Amino acid sequence: AVDEIVWQGKALLNKKASPPMVLVRKDSLRGGTEIFIYSKIFDGLFAISTSVIDQLGFTIM
Repeated sequence: AVDEIVWQGKALLNKKASPPMVLVRKDSLRGGTEIFIYSKIFDGLFAISTSVIDQLGFTIM
């Protein structure tokens, strides 16, 4: 959605450091939590990300 692009774009424009960057916000419309991960690509990135999300008790949809 447009608001997601704006949220992520603002964060990328305002960042002062190199990746990684993780943003988290509640999504009141859908009743969930949005997580935006900005990182250089490396082997295992998806597996590590989903493992941490699972360890925090979040459900991935």
